[in-house]
Amino acid sequence: MKLTITDNSTLKEVRTRTHRSKTQHSAPIKHFKGKIDGLRVIVTETITGKKFYFVIPHAAYQHMRSTTSIEILFELDGSPSKQRPSTSYNAIPNWWIYQVPSECHMYAYRIDNRTKIPVNSTFNNQYKED
Repeated sequence: MKLTITDNSTLKEVRTRTHRSKTQHSAPIKHFKGKIDGLRVIVTETITGKKFYFVIPHAAYQHMRSTTSIEILFELDGSPSKQRPSTSYNAIPNWWIYQVPSECHMYAYRIDNRTKIPVNSTFNNQYKED
């Protein structure tokens, strides 16, 4: 079964990278400026090979400048880093709160762009089988 997203959310697939300083490992999500709906994100962690799935509502990132990227942080061993980023700009959330259990869940979640939380739903009429 192949699912097609029929809402206006954007699907992004990204891979983690280790920064030159060797002090941070993250999955950068770029080119989201101008989007008016949520993001469905598949992150492939390059050290462990694991995949992580996220549903990020527009309200969670709409305030960010176009020169920044959403950085989903990992530890240097490839494990999730669920601590809030150390920055003086407190509007940056811990993106892990938008993680969903599986790819199937990522497609099944309805995104309410007025709130900062994904709304759990079952497969419904916003998805169709091809």
